[in-house]
Amino acid sequence: MTNGLNTADILCRVSTEAQAAADAISYDQQEANCRRWCEANGFRVRQVRYEAKSADPELDPDQRQLRPEFWAAWDDLKAGEIQALIFNDRTRVVRESASYSYYLQLARKHGQGIVVVESAYDNLQGWQRKALVALDGLAAEADNESRKLVFFQKKTHRFEQGQLAQGRLPLGYHYNKELRKAEVDKGAAELVSLIYDLYATEGLSIVKVAGRLREMGAPTPSRLRGHKGAKDYWDLSVLHGILKREAYTTGIVKMPFRGEVYEIPVPPIIERHVFDRGQYLLKTRRRVRWSNEKRLLSGRINCVCGRPYYRGTWWRKRAKATVPCYYCKGRNRPLTEREGTALCHESPILWADDVEDLLWNRITALLTDGNGLKEAAEQHLARVEEQIAAISLGPTEERIQELQHERVRWMEAWVKFKGEPQTRRLPAWRRS
Repeated sequence: MTNGLNTADILCRVSTEAQAAADAISYDQQEANCRRWCEANGFRVRQVRYEAKSADPELDPDQRQLRPEFWAAWDDLKAGEIQALIFNDRTRVVRESASYSYYLQLARKHGQGIVVVESAYDNLQGWQRKALVALDGLAAEADNESRKLVFFQKKTHRFEQGQLAQGRLPLGYHYNKELRKAEVDKGAAELVSLIYDLYATEGLSIVKVAGRLREMGAPTPSRLRGHKGAKDYWDLSVLHGILKREAYTTGIVKMPFRGEVYEIPVPPIIERHVFDRGQYLLKTRRRVRWSNEKRLLSGRINCVCGRPYYRGTWWRKRAKATVPCYYCKGRNRPLTEREGTALCHESPILWADDVEDLLWNRITALLTDGNGLKEAAEQHLARVEEQIAAISLGPTEERIQELQHERVRWMEAWVKFKGEPQTRRLPAWRRS
């Protein structure tokens, strides 16, 4: 039966670690059944793999992290290191029938392929086996949907009882799973109280609060939670979120789940008058605003310090008003304080009207230079003609057509530019 191919891996899978002790689907029971099959059919067990993963809807090779042990064994099967991959039953492979049928047929190209020990379909004809596998898969998928419904119902019930079923609590709290209630995280709660004291009591701005925290070496929320790649500096949006969190004074965290909002009780950290003072300052103080509007030269000019130029507004003595300009990013004091970098005092301020007028005048001069345009067009057309002549017919015919279209486009453009282009007319206050 094995044709001399006598090496196999056994893969035992359970949905959760709690199922590993169940008699019907335990690791030990699955392994015992698979070993008996290997002994009866002349296979030597090379390795027994254990996997505690829920039955994913399908076997997706682009998401190998969902079933790492299966894909490791599958690679060994394709490489010829083993000649069979043994499972206790088809639900241990995958519940979804289409994936099961596909990989079952694909595995037959490599030795014995995927072998299911407890199968009632071995003595059936091919079409009968495929039909029953499809029906079995549909039943398994219906069972999964029922399990999901029960799973969500349990979570909803826990939320209704004021317990945290999923998600995480704000900075300053942690959830005690044994007692099933939220408790104060002393170190993080002290950090939250410090932020409110600096902003609402001492009256520091958001930027200065971030600078003070950096000077004190206060860890950011991502560092407190142990996230990989956590930032060392305090982001202003994080501070705004902490200062706006009503749960610190109301003692209620609102958690959305499946279209509903549930309330989780937590111990208050901030006194009401301190919180209200912070909200008043957030509404009345001028905030640092960032604009994503793209300007003509934004990000295209660099300062001597290496930072890019951005468009904004600056006070101009001659105009006695705040006018648009381009300036180095290092001149923005709140930004440099947030990043912990030095201010740039060496870069000149480029007034937007002067720079843009100079640019448009230069463009107009180039477009009105008929001889220059003619020379540039003739040089480009000459290069196009050389490329057309160098390309042979055959698979490059499409490229020839593209170049011919480009030649026509340039010729049409040259005809259009024979007239004098319209120059940019300056506003009256600039012409005076």
